[in-house]
Amino acid sequence: MRLGLIKIVRVLAYSPLLYLIVFYTLVIRIKLQTGKFPYYGDNSGKINFLFHRMIVEQSLSLSLLSIILFFILFAYIYFKEDIIFKKEILIFIFCTLLLLFHFIFDPMFMWFAD
Repeated sequence: MRLGLIKIVRVLAYSPLLYLIVFYTLVIRIKLQTGKFPYYGDNSGKINFLFHRMIVEQSLSLSLLSIILFFILFAYIYFKEDIIFKKEILIFIFCTLLLLFHFIFDPMFMWFAD
């Protein structure tokens, strides 16, 4: 049981990257098809990649859910099992900060949210 929870925490530490990887694969596919990067107000590429856009939206939900699960499992393991995950915490913080940076400063996110 303990090893299973430890493996889950390690996987959840990388999970905020799931959304970023899926999102930027969509951006690259649109760049390859249209020859330009998408920008705010540009609707090219939104129609042709409906399935990929759906996957991006679902991966965002999964990434946000995984952040909550990471905190819950981390607290459970930390207080019950007395194990400290230094590497996983650093990876999780880095991945979450990348996700926050993407939401706040990335103009391509504004294009996607449009």
